[in-house]
Amino acid sequence: MQEFFSRHLAHFSFEPGENILQLAQKIINPPPMLEGELGSLYLRAQALDIMWQSCLRMVAEREGARARSR
Repeated sequence: MQEFFSRHLAHFSFEPGENILQLAQKIINPPPMLEGELGSLYLRAQALDIMWQSCLRMVAEREGARARSR
């Protein structure tokens, strides 16, 4: 993971699963009662969860590639 973040313009592509799509929907359609700082925290939490899920996916795919190459 460190190697990925240390490379300039590193990228990783994958097909998002249902969980990431649900998180994206929460960002697009947040609960109407969340305003101001609470709304901002909610959106950031959803975005961080997407980032977390993406990193987990990247690590899993790299580990799978390493296991297949052995």
